[in-house]
Amino acid sequence: MQANLLIAIGLDGSGELKRALVFFNQAVDIALEIGMQHERFAERNGGGNSVIEESWRRTWWECVVLDGMVAGVHQASSVRLDGVGERVGLPCEEVNYISGVSS
Repeated sequence: MQANLLIAIGLDGSGELKRALVFFNQAVDIALEIGMQHERFAERNGGGNSVIEESWRRTWWECVVLDGMVAGVHQASSVRLDGVGERVGLPCEEVNYISGVSS
């Protein structure tokens, strides 16, 4: 899923919006299928490692941000994730993430 997001960003930056949307939609489908939109997903799937938990949260919010960008900036789709996963914790400060003290 993270690879799909990165590919989508790269394709979008190269002006290949149609191909970018394919990868982005696949990423969102996977995120929803595995339950990333649920408040405790990161905790349940982080193996007790705060950095991995934070990585899950950041990946979810990257999906949300890109969803808004695609819909708003490119006007290429509707916002799929509007109101979905709002209780997922916001990413922590970068210094905390790097040091492993995220929560």
